[in-house]
Amino acid sequence: MLASLVAVGASGVVLFAPLQAQAAPEGMAYEMVSPPAKYNGGVVFGQRASDDGDAIAFIMNAATGGDAAAYALAPYVARRGATGWETLRGAPHIRSEFRGSGNVQALMVDFNDDFSSIVLRTNDRIDPADMEAPASRSADFGYDFYRFGLGTDTGTWLSRPIPSLAAEYAAGGNLSTAYAGQSRDGEHVFFLTTRRLTADAPNNTSPKLYEAFDGAVRLVSVRPDGTPLTTQAFLGTSTSTRTESDRGTSAISDDGARVFWSGGIIPRALYVRENGNTTIPISVSQRTGSVGTLAAGDFLAASRDGSIVYFSSFTQLTDDATAGGGVYRYELDSGDLTFLARGATTNPAMASDDGSRLYFLTTATPTPEGQAGASNLYLWDDGQLRFVAATGTSAPVSDPRLNVSRDGRFVVFTSRRQIDLRHADGVNQVYRYDAQADEVSCASCRPDGEVTEGEARMRPSTSRYAILASPALVAPRNMSVDGRVFFETDEPLVTADRNGSTDVYSFDGTDVTLISSGTGDGSDYVDNSEDGDSVFFSTAESLLPHDHDGGYPDIYVARTGGGFPFEINEQTPCREDACQGSPTAPPLISIPGSAQTAPDESGDEPAPRSVTFRLTRPSAKQRLAFARRGRITLRVGVSARGTVTAVARARVGKRVRGVGKGWAVASRRGSVRLTIPLNRAVRSRLGRRGVAVTVVVRHSAADTSKRMNLRLRRGAR
Repeated sequence: MLASLVAVGASGVVLFAPLQAQAAPEGMAYEMVSPPAKYNGGVVFGQRASDDGDAIAFIMNAATGGDAAAYALAPYVARRGATGWETLRGAPHIRSEFRGSGNVQALMVDFNDDFSSIVLRTNDRIDPADMEAPASRSADFGYDFYRFGLGTDTGTWLSRPIPSLAAEYAAGGNLSTAYAGQSRDGEHVFFLTTRRLTADAPNNTSPKLYEAFDGAVRLVSVRPDGTPLTTQAFLGTSTSTRTESDRGTSAISDDGARVFWSGGIIPRALYVRENGNTTIPISVSQRTGSVGTLAAGDFLAASRDGSIVYFSSFTQLTDDATAGGGVYRYELDSGDLTFLARGATTNPAMASDDGSRLYFLTTATPTPEGQAGASNLYLWDDGQLRFVAATGTSAPVSDPRLNVSRDGRFVVFTSRRQIDLRHADGVNQVYRYDAQADEVSCASCRPDGEVTEGEARMRPSTSRYAILASPALVAPRNMSVDGRVFFETDEPLVTADRNGSTDVYSFDGTDVTLISSGTGDGSDYVDNSEDGDSVFFSTAESLLPHDHDGGYPDIYVARTGGGFPFEINEQTPCREDACQGSPTAPPLISIPGSAQTAPDESGDEPAPRSVTFRLTRPSAKQRLAFARRGRITLRVGVSARGTVTAVARARVGKRVRGVGKGWAVASRRGSVRLTIPLNRAVRSRLGRRGVAVTVVVRHSAADTSKRMNLRLRRGAR
């Protein structure tokens, strides 16, 4: 729907205020981020956004502007200006093409934090000095790493051998290369290759970890005694795929001065390389009788400055550790090693920025609440180990399963195992845990209380457009600093979601909000700004009138207080008042486009009512009292008179059943208290492990219900 036509001038340009073809969430407006003018293609996938939401990196299989000759995959960055989004080319001549015996291509693209430079892994010979012979099954030359400044046509060869090894380098194909990561400013780039690039590197075919810094390459996989590792090296550990893009669990510190790596056969120990010249062993015993003995260690997470690292080991490394080892914390400044939990794990883990909190998944059961056969999520916080939830052991391909807020208060995670009663067991759903409230909430479950059967994800597990993005290079935040969760789901969680496809939502701990339109062919979540005021997603739907590229996918952002005027060329004569010409400064409607709701033409939805009500969440102390007394008392705020009813449901044995009911009459606007006595079957289970209870509350004059998930246990604190 085109609205708010201002004027038509002699040039045939129609000016529109920042209103929407589709309605955005209340208080937000849609902005088209990728360019409307593209050549036979669109956005393949979005990578990540800047902290402030004013920039985003993405990959297109199209071209734009001065890139008209480009085709296949090419990297771009869009930046927000005063009048709209401007797209800048990344490295336009790095794209797939058939040359000689095969394809020349860039297989990896990663941007630094401010999107001023990119790192490419490509088999194209960009530097004439690269005389490397073709690698097996590749075209032209072997794969190398280059850094490009945004918008430049020249690159810096990062994986360049020292001059004395140039002839050796050119003699054989680069048999294996892998990108490891970079510092946030992009000045330190880490990669693995089987080739010998420095004089101190071993002359064998084992993958060696290198760092490109200040115009030179230096070997990272060096033992504490200064000798090079002769076996395969790993960034972090062999079971860790985390890189700089993962924000907070990086094996590379923000400034690149510290990098955690592992290597060796028996044992495969964990080390940290500092400032390119010192190696410190991390997985070393401090246990009486074996002090200084090197043990195997698997990297889990680290603080952003690299001063604190978490790892797991099957070896007892401290006197208080269990015989089978477990999860440990090492402080580089003091050398203190702390045992956190029994049961070593190689499952995903994430730490807060300062390293004070660690969330980790393990199939072990270090506390009685843990469940055998599940992937148990735990929080270690200031010396205390806390059970969070028992999740499923399987997860969607490429799903990160965990994301943590910067302060570690919130964690968003996925589970195929039923945690909430609205969750159909075996279907992936997204959950949020609030450490301050000690509360788990299902972000992607249906608000109406029905069973949720559609899959939910923290990021697309497969690309909608037949391109699978590397998980290490697509790492969305999934959360704002205040704990709002962003995700995508196949399930329609609100009535406005009518397309039967994937859409993007937010969850604030109580309510869900549709971010994408809920119409068209669906949308994929990309990322969000730190404050959550900008939420990026990709869609082939035209959400704004100037999106006229023929249905190719684009990046959009739903932005709080956003919206731009836009222009559409109309070579038609003016009519009536429009013939008076356009004013010098055409007035813009101050209400963002998201404040307008597109008319509902479906005819099958009732008009919304004005009656609202809200629940006040009980504190941990109150929940403890509920468990001890065997009844739940809730405070409900209402905007009008009516009857408020509540039903509590819980799993008892093998079935989910009603375990209590309560009601109260509101005679006027204000708040009421209602009490739900719990039946004997559930009261008998309110012991140490407790029971997860879902309470559904309704108001007799409202069309919607509210729900609250409570874990009640007598031993709760």
